[in-house]
Amino acid sequence: MFAVVSFAVLLSAQPDTFTPPEQATEASSVTWDTRPVPTQDDFPPMAAQLGLSGKAVIACEANPQGVPTNCHSVSSAPAHLGFDRAAINVVQRGRVAPAPEGNTRPVPSP
Repeated sequence: MFAVVSFAVLLSAQPDTFTPPEQATEASSVTWDTRPVPTQDDFPPMAAQLGLSGKAVIACEANPQGVPTNCHSVSSAPAHLGFDRAAINVVQRGRVAPAPEGNTRPVPSP
């Protein structure tokens, strides 16, 4: 059984202003067992050099163990600066709580 989930991850040039995936989108009905935490090391180097913040919307499946799998970027802004890859890396460090039996809960992107 897989659950389809989407997350928005906001990454700011200021390390204290990272927005964890759970707080970044109201559309997500996902409950985290292990919440992913972005760090300064996750920030895309080119964006850091330019002093730009960004966000990415990521869609994943969660396997029965709660591991985000088959993650891909739905959108990122600004585009082509690495925010999508950075957000996928952050989300894949987390673990989601299992969905109720038979519930795959598709979650719309924000």
